[in-house]
Amino acid sequence: MVKNTGGKRTKSQGRKYVGTTHQRCVRYAIEEGEVYATVTKLFGGDNCEVMCADGETRLCLIRKKFRGRGKRDNNVSIGVWVLVGLRDWESSKRKKCDLLEVYSQTDKDTLRTNCSINLVALCKATEDNFDSNNNDVEFVNNNTATYANSLLAETKTLSTILDDDKDSVIDFDDI
Repeated sequence: MVKNTGGKRTKSQGRKYVGTTHQRCVRYAIEEGEVYATVTKLFGGDNCEVMCADGETRLCLIRKKFRGRGKRDNNVSIGVWVLVGLRDWESSKRKKCDLLEVYSQTDKDTLRTNCSINLVALCKATEDNFDSNNNDVEFVNNNTATYANSLLAETKTLSTILDDDKDSVIDFDDI
């Protein structure tokens, strides 16, 4: 794009938020209180529920950095791996944590290969989450059992009629 050399600086304002693509490095849990987790539920706003690597579910608060304009690269959805910071100073019924990092699929692969912490709980939570979402839903009302029984009776009568017709097969060679 041509650099704006005059005018009202409209092009320079348009370029203000154009990001350059740079390779970002993977952030590991180094500090005490940083835990890997996977998102299990989204509550709306800046809240979600995460299953941490230690096996506990916590309420995660999504910081401003990951909302609004920063949401483009850090999309928080169900099944995404995140790095959370635990809140040990808070004493409430529901344990809370803060979102520190969102991992992409390539970041997940590097975490699996390079990380010394056991991430089996995260993989299991992710698989269980997708299995529970893919279950078929069956709607049942009071008349479903009667419909099923009548269909079963009809199929039995049709099968007996077809069996009787097999005995009375006409042989065209005899004609």
